Amino acid sequence: MCSTSVTSKPDHVLRANAYHSLAAAFRQPGEWAGEEPKALVQHFKEFGGELAELSEKVAFAWNQAISEPQNAEIAFAKLFLGPFEILAPPYAAIYLDSERRLMGPISLYASTAYAAAGLDQVGEVREIPDHIIIELEFMYFLSFSASSSEDDDFEIQQGKFWSEHLGKWLPPFAKSIAVAKVHPFYDALAQLLSKFIEYESSLHESVTSK
Repeated sequence: MCSTSVTSKPDHVLRANAYHSLAAAFRQPGEWAGEEPKALVQHFKEFGGELAELSEKVAFAWNQAISEPQNAEIAFAKLFLGPFEILAPPYAAIYLDSERRLMGPISLYASTAYAAAGLDQVGEVREIPDHIIIELEFMYFLSFSASSSEDDDFEIQQGKFWSEHLGKWLPPFAKSIAVAKVHPFYDALAQLLSKFIEYESSLHESVTSK
């Protein structure tokens, strides 16, 4: 990747906000504060087009989920917790490690990336390093840091993390959520995540092709 960026400083802030909202959406329903749907729409409307439209769909379903928390908690457990079959495991290792080892080389890759960016811990979630929320919050950190940095170090780190890691496992993860069809909120979230993956993949491809 060359040091010439194709994104402007405002674009970095825009993407940082998007990652922040996506990370919030994957928190356990009991941790939702209630303001997240409105924030998500505000963050994604700046993209325009289908991303903005899908964010409205997610926000509507999210508000419904907040009003019926028990159903949302059940859906969350089916997708991400178990205790039996987990329909959409929220760990990179499940998708990138042929042996599906947690706290193995995939987790080490994520931890090494965080340390290279100067982070001992990413966010407030106490989880395995390659958990979906932690990785989304890491991308938020890199995008936000890139918006105020005079060089391209954070953008380069973000492109590397996406192309070597996150961009490889997010598509099958999003597909797992979509196929499960456990709740309207998560159905809509899977659509938004898939479209955002397309956006990010196109962006990083355009950078690396320079």
